[in-house]
Amino acid sequence: MAITIRMHLTVPPSRVRWGQLMELADILATDNAYWYVSEVQQGWTPPCCLACAFPKVVYAAPPPGSVQDCQNFWSAAQVLKRRKANCIDASAYDVGVARGKGLPAYIDIEPVGAPMVGDDLYSTLDFHAVAIIEGVRVDSSAKLSAAAGCDCG
Repeated sequence: MAITIRMHLTVPPSRVRWGQLMELADILATDNAYWYVSEVQQGWTPPCCLACAFPKVVYAAPPPGSVQDCQNFWSAAQVLKRRKANCIDASAYDVGVARGKGLPAYIDIEPVGAPMVGDDLYSTLDFHAVAIIEGVRVDSSAKLSAAAGCDCG
């Protein structure tokens, strides 16, 4: 049974909020790894990445941070059911699958746009999440938009 958690971060754009987002993304990736292993143990191997999923999963960009007041973090099972993912969902999927296979992997959330406070890059309102799998940066959401599709073999 799934549980829905709603959280409101009150920390303004800063390195602290970036850290909170990194921790939340890691929780999602850990949940996805558990889901992946559980599915494999039950006899079904989920797609190796969202670009390989059928029916197709599409990239759904969130609104810019300046107008965004809510950010959902969707689990792997929910992403496959909804057939859409943002950069956090897609990178958490890839990291979860990699971890489920025993590979070292984590999510990196990269700041995007102009800082709001001096030269603090992490004070931006916008971020882009990517997967780091065995030390290699994978732009999981870009794979959803690429014509080539799956490249995970």
